[in-house]
Amino acid sequence: MISLKRKFNIACLQTSPKPDFQSALEEAIVLAEESIEAGADFIALPEYCGGLKTEGYAFTPPFATEENHPVLIGLRDFAKKRKKYLLIGSIAVTGPAGKILNRSYIVDEFGNIISRYDKIHLFD
Repeated sequence: MISLKRKFNIACLQTSPKPDFQSALEEAIVLAEESIEAGADFIALPEYCGGLKTEGYAFTPPFATEENHPVLIGLRDFAKKRKKYLLIGSIAVTGPAGKILNRSYIVDEFGNIISRYDKIHLFD
């Protein structure tokens, strides 16, 4: 658990949109590792950090179910391995009836999802 009796460093990362899960996860982890080296206790990733495809003027995020989302799984593993809290700004997950949800998460230092929030903009 993070003690609030000491200095607390938050890293706000800015990823660039990637068209697929793997490249999005790789970039997020590289930037998160750099932030830990710089002293980050809590790491905040941006919206669409799980990827964003562009097709002409349309933007579509790659999506998967929460249970099988490669970026969510990878970031949860990272949080557990590095013992850091993460704010996942948003990734696209499949909700009821196949609707794509723009979901934000907080992951604890054990890799547990401790909070989730479905944003109003739901990619529809």
